[in-house]
Amino acid sequence: LGAAYWDDKVEGTTAGGPTGSGQKAWRVFGSYDFGIAKVGLTYDESTVRLNSDDTKSAAFSIPVTAKLGPGTLMFTYTQAQDSKTAGSKNADTGAKMYVLGYEYPLSKRTTLAASYAVINNEANAAYGLFTGTVLGNLSAPTGGQGTKQLSLGLRHNF
Repeated sequence: LGAAYWDDKVEGTTAGGPTGSGQKAWRVFGSYDFGIAKVGLTYDESTVRLNSDDTKSAAFSIPVTAKLGPGTLMFTYTQAQDSKTAGSKNADTGAKMYVLGYEYPLSKRTTLAASYAVINNEANAAYGLFTGTVLGNLSAPTGGQGTKQLSLGLRHNF
């Protein structure tokens, strides 16, 4: 079990800039190992304030891992709810994400992994995959556009 809270405030005002801007978020999470599979649940709520308007977003994730042969099968379902600005619902701003993966140990310190992720954005949602944006190799999706990603990885612990 765990919880986290984050609060970021922009201090002061610049000419023509936002006043009272910032972000805050909180998250609760936990998991239980049933022996055959480990199941978790995460709930996250975040608020972005620009001037005096708050936009709130909420999402939950259900990660599941299970031993399959020598490796681990992983599945995660995540759903982002429609956001709200100043208490009013922003229609069709939610999304669903599915991730399926497998990790295979090559040795005690080296693991081979593969995963496939799909995001289905609603008409006014533009969620993208973190890795594509960070690496600068994918532009952000437009409203309603879905994204898919196949990842292959090799991890060695020194």
